[in-house]
Amino acid sequence: EKTPGRKVVETYSDKSPQIVYFYEVKEGKTTNNKIGEMYYYQDKKVFAGGAMKDNKKEGAWKAYHPDGKVQTDAFYIDGKEDGDYTVYH
Repeated sequence: EKTPGRKVVETYSDKSPQIVYFYEVKEGKTTNNKIGEMYYYQDKKVFAGGAMKDNKKEGAWKAYHPDGKVQTDAFYIDGKEDGDYTVYH
């Protein structure tokens, strides 16, 4: 919560972050413009995340297996998948 523009919106029972939103910061103040989302495993490793624009997925998004290896790799434009959506086993 101490990082400007970062807001933990959901936690696990041990208070570790589960879902974190990132908001644009202008002139030292956090705006309502969400620019990213991150989802975490309970051990605080990243599960998935990427950028947002107009409250829709935008750009590269990745999801990870619990061991940290990439699970999925996708690209979004205006909230819709664009191009290859790769799933790794």
